[in-house]
This record gives sequence, C-alpha cells and structure tokens, in this order.
Amino acid sequence: MLIFLILFAIILAFFDCYFNSKRIRESLLKALLVNAVSIVFSTEILNVCFKINFVNILGFWILLICFLLVRLSKHTDKKEKALALFENIKKESTGASLFLIPIFIILSITLFLALISPVNNTDSLTYHLSRIMYWLQDEHLSHFATNNHRQVAYNIFSELVILHLYVLGKSDFAANLVQWFSFLGAIAACSLLIKQLGGSIKTQWFGALIVATIPMIVLQATSTQNDLVVSFFVVCGVYFSFKYVQEFTLENAIYFGLSLGLAELTKGTGYIFLFPFCLWLAYRVLLKKNWWKSSKIWTGLILIVLVSVAINLGYYARNWVVFHDPLGHASDRISLENHSPAALISNITRQIALHIGMHSPGNIWNNFWMNILLNLHELLGISISDPLTTFGEDSVFKIPRFSTTEDFSGNFLHFLLIIFASFFYFLKAKKQQTLSLFWFACVLGFIMFCALLRFQLFGSRLHSPFFLLISCFCALVIGERKAIIKPIVIVLSLATLPFLLLNFQKPIISFHGLTMLAKKFMSINEKSGALALYQKKSILDATYQDVLTHEGLDIQAADFLTMNEIILKKHFKSIGLELLEDDKDYLMLRVLIPEGIEVRQIAVKGILGKLESKTFLPEAIVSSRSTAQTIQFHQHIYQRIVKGKYLSVYKRQ
Repeated sequence: MLIFLILFAIILAFFDCYFNSKRIRESLLKALLVNAVSIVFSTEILNVCFKINFVNILGFWILLICFLLVRLSKHTDKKEKALALFENIKKESTGASLFLIPIFIILSITLFLALISPVNNTDSLTYHLSRIMYWLQDEHLSHFATNNHRQVAYNIFSELVILHLYVLGKSDFAANLVQWFSFLGAIAACSLLIKQLGGSIKTQWFGALIVATIPMIVLQATSTQNDLVVSFFVVCGVYFSFKYVQEFTLENAIYFGLSLGLAELTKGTGYIFLFPFCLWLAYRVLLKKNWWKSSKIWTGLILIVLVSVAINLGYYARNWVVFHDPLGHASDRISLENHSPAALISNITRQIALHIGMHSPGNIWNNFWMNILLNLHELLGISISDPLTTFGEDSVFKIPRFSTTEDFSGNFLHFLLIIFASFFYFLKAKKQQTLSLFWFACVLGFIMFCALLRFQLFGSRLHSPFFLLISCFCALVIGERKAIIKPIVIVLSLATLPFLLLNFQKPIISFHGLTMLAKKFMSINEKSGALALYQKKSILDATYQDVLTHEGLDIQAADFLTMNEIILKKHFKSIGLELLEDDKDYLMLRVLIPEGIEVRQIAVKGILGKLESKTFLPEAIVSSRSTAQTIQFHQHIYQRIVKGKYLSVYKRQ
C-alpha cells in the first residue's frame, strides 16, 4: 500500500539524522518533526498553487523520498554506522527489561487496535474526519459552508496527516496511526527530557514506563483525536528549548520552532502548556552574559518565531479571511468568562476531580469528594456548575466514575503519583533549581489552562500535555529509589490492562462476556441503562456496523449508514445536508464522495452561511432538522421519500 511511503520517509529521515548524531531517540523525534512539517508545507503549497489530489500528493512523497535518498547517499561509512545502531540499542536497553517488556506490550496492543478499529469517536465523526472529505471534494483547504464551526475553524495538523494517509491508502484504514506514532514519539521524547534534566538511563526508562501507562494516553493512542499529537509536540518543544538554552545552536532553535509551530497548528492547548517554557527560555537567555551582543542568540530567537509562524500562516490566513480572527473564534465557546479568584479555584478543583472518580459501593467515594467540593463552592460563593465557567448550556458538574472511554477516563494512579512525588521532593532539604523550576513551569501551565478555559466534563484528555511533562518530574524524584520502583512498575502495568483490553470504543474482551461472568457472583440489573452501554461485543467479533453504531444503540449513526444505501440505490448525483452541529456526517461523506456524488451542507446558519453556494441545487436533501412531508430549498419543493429514526431523505420534485 502506498501509505508505506510515509513510513519509508520517516525511516529515511531517521537514518539521515542518526548518521549525523548517533542519537537514536533524538533522531526519531527529528524524523517525525521533519515529516510532519513536510506534510504541512506540501499541503499548503498544493492548496495555493495546484490541487490537493492523489497524483499531487503521491508526487510529493516520491520527491521527498528521492531527496532523502540523495542525502543518505552522501553519508560515509553507512554500513558501520548502521551496525553501531544495534550496538547502541543493546547498550541503552541492557538491564531495562522491567520497563521495556510492559512498554513493548502496551505499544503492540495499541498498534493492533489502531490498525483493526474503524473510526468511531464522536468528535472524529462530526468534524475531525468530516473536514477531510470536504477538502478532498473541493481539492483545496479553503473554508466551506457548514453548521459545524469546528470543521473549518479548529486547528488542522492532525487532519492534514490523515488527509495524506487517506489519499494514499484510499480509505481511513490508517487514520488511527497518527495518534499511535505520537504515542511512540511521546515515550521517546519524555525519556530524553528526563535525560536532559540529569536522569540516569534507568530513570529514563522508568519515566517512559510511567508515560506509557497513563490511562488517557493509552486510550488516545488508538483514536483519531488530536490530544496525544499536541502532547507529543509540547514535550518535543520543551526538550528542544532546554537543548537550545544549553547550547544555543541554530539546529536546536529550528527544532524548537518546529515543535512550537506544530503544537499550535494541532490544538489550542499547545499555546497554553508551552507558554511557561517559553518564559523559561527567555529567562535563561537573559542570564547569558552579554546575550544582547550575541548574533547567534538573536538569530536563533528570530528563527524560532519565524518557523513557528510560517507553519501556521495558511491556517491563520484562512481564518482571518472568514472570521477576521486568526484562530477563527475557536476559543469563543470554551473561554472562561469569569476570571475571579473564586472562579479559578473552582476550575482547578473541578479539573482535578476528573482524575479522582472511582466506582464504590453506594458511590461513597465520589459522594465524599462531591460534598467537599460543594462545601468549598458554597464558601467561594459560586455555583459548582456556573455557566460562566462551565462548557455546555445545560452541563451539570459531577465527579465521573471509573471509565475506559477516550473522552472521560481519568488518570487516578498517576495523579496520586504526582502528589506523592511533589510532597516527597519539596519536603527534602536539598533541591535542584532546574528541577524545581521545571515543576513550577508544569504547574503554571495547568493553572493557566484552568484560568483560560471553561471546565468540561470530558476535559481530562485536554490535560494530557501536563501529565506527560509532570511524569518526567515524577521519574526523576522516584527513579533512583530501588525499593519502590519495582512495585510502582508492577502496579502501573497491571492497572493499564483495563484500558488496553476494555477500551469502551474498541474492547478486545467482550463487555457482555464479563457481565455474564459477573452474574454468577452478584446480582445485576440487566435493564440498567449503564449496563446496556457496556454490553458490547469484542472488537475481534464485531462487524463494521456494530462498531460504528455501538451495536445499534447509536440511532444517529445507524440512520446515516441506512441512508447511504438508499442514496446509492436511487443513483442521486448531488446531496444537500441539512444538519445540526453535532451530526456525524462523516459516515455519509466517506461513502458518497468517493462514489463521485457531490455532497454539501445547505441552509447553513451564521457567518459560514455566506460561503454557501447560491447555485448548488441538490437532487436530494438529507435532513436531521426537518420531519415535514415537504421542504423548500432555493424555491424548489422537495418531497420526503424516507423517514428514519433520526434522518429524513427528500427528493426534488
């Protein structure tokens, strides 16, 4: 398959970097960054000068591979350097089996799930992958008419990579791999950051194990969201910023600029979590004697800014044209509106609460903490579900129970590890200034997150950059204490199993089978709504339709799949979509657009309505907003021919 061209390019870039530096993990990071920025610039060039289609994207990857092969051909002693690679791997992994075996198992299972699982994450079906299909239909990245603002305004890097994978593979088969490779890269980047902070090789592997067992990170590694991608770039940014202030080389400045720019292009949280480390970089530059006289430092700082801005220039420009805002009002709905100290304390405590929820008899555990939070908010004089600090008009705060979903899972054990490591470190008489500043930068990033963004019930995944960075701190504090390392490794590794085997979106072990087993030992209410959600087949046995519709429980998804069949049988050549904001239009787009059917959203409200074509007159309309017998569009009458449980199909008369 042609998607292996991308993997081949990563391998070539890795060897090119390795032959220059002989640093395995750093070469992996650089290879991923180089390929990532190549995807961004190539797509932007195709968008402006040519068309985004199979021929042009294939041509780009052939050219990139040829360029990398030419670079590799110029290296001398390639055979000796390649053999030395295996010696270095053996040297760095000696005595690390306690950490490497569970890491390998986790990477293998998540890779397996990423490859066999259809895309069924709600955000992916409503905007992450939907926008890709519209781009491919139009053959450019320009904004389009849609009732889902996120399809055009939100950061685009992950989708650009999936776009290339989709075009070369002619399907979304490899879409989950973007986050999986970010998982692999994040493990390597965190271990290198620990090394940069003075950790031994054993501490580095211990830190890698901590990162590899973070529940939300494990779950995100098999999805098509972008929280793990931005987390990877954030850690790369911190690592290369540290290297830059240590050596002040232009190479490190460029890689920091790449990391910074790619984090910004991936998700808005990248700005927040990297900002404290940008302040750190500025502080370290100011400490440099006669820094203002150093052309090398000035050149490096200018390069960092230019590279990061250049990566985002196309994205900013398209948003500016439509919204007169480089971020496209992407933060409007999620920005905090109450900036009082009480609101900040409220947000911090509620964000932390996302990671402490557990199942317990009578929900005693969650109720205990909920009462504490309610009393605290009463003292603060603010509602625990204040709409000015909470995302969602009708959102009511609650502490979530233990979950294995990609949107709601908390990181309970890792949160306890953070608390333990922090207390242990700051109670010590002797502290390292760099490590102390690192901890403060991590915590400042989290506080800024709480100060700028509204609380979301599904916000634990947004904390992923913080958990990756603070895990490095935990490893450095605990890593040299042999007595407790092994128990921690065993507990974290075993605790990861539910998130590997019982991932709600793609369980390897059947929830239904576990329910039947549990019934032998306890009384279970089989009519429970929660139980019905978890009575799922194994991903190994489920059909494609089972996975997408959660075995028929998702009525919307089931209707989209049914309407696809009807539209294909009727041989319609153009379809108008009259949808609500959170409709899963990707389920229709992925089938109809490759068949040559033109699909566009109609009756679009708001500022994006001005982008709607005045001449597009579809043969049929699929609507989730109307159930009437007839509807009118552009002065034409459309008669309902099919009425589903969620969608209706109308034919032009």
